[in-house]
Amino acid sequence: MKMRYTDVEVMKDDLKKEMIRLNLQKNASKTEYNKRYNKEIAPSATGVLKRTGMKWQELMAEFGFAKKKHANGKHTVGISRKHRRWDEADKREIIAKSLLCMHKYRPAVLNEFRKLARTEVGAGINTMSQHGVTWSLLYRLYYEKYGEFLNPNNSINFYIMENAKLLKAAKKFINDNGIKTQQEYTQKRQETNDEVPSYYTLHKLLDEQELWVLFNIREV
Repeated sequence: MKMRYTDVEVMKDDLKKEMIRLNLQKNASKTEYNKRYNKEIAPSATGVLKRTGMKWQELMAEFGFAKKKHANGKHTVGISRKHRRWDEADKREIIAKSLLCMHKYRPAVLNEFRKLARTEVGAGINTMSQHGVTWSLLYRLYYEKYGEFLNPNNSINFYIMENAKLLKAAKKFINDNGIKTQQEYTQKRQETNDEVPSYYTLHKLLDEQELWVLFNIREV
């Protein structure tokens, strides 16, 4: 029996877990995944791409997975190409420009933002995803900044709203105390006894890139 999903983030997470189970992290082949995945515990690659509006290489970049090299030594997915690593200032600038672009043009889905990104933001969506600035991250940050959703029919909206208060409290706690690391967060939380979510809870709510943004980018 095929899995049925109402939450696109759960759908993506199950696909990622299934790829890890199949040991496809270093050879992120959509064809190979579709041949081998267990339909009872994971979604099809096609279904995830349709629901998210993403391309396969963008999704793999978000997961941090790579494509196997061809005989000529080149990769077919951009995430494994050598490129300059974006620092905090680079990411802050790209995120800020992206949110302004989204506020001005109001793209409801990834494909609409893709058409704007290169000219309005200064980086294509593939490049942004390779550096961890994904559409799902920007979509959540947009809600946090402007208090509204660009796509009122997106199934992820409820998930974002449900966790918004927890993340807002954590963000204020981090900013007020100048916290930069997990260890500092946990120690300060124990010292102050503030009612903020534990790092374990944050890790369950956010992926690695979103955690990086939470701890390293004060304002966007």
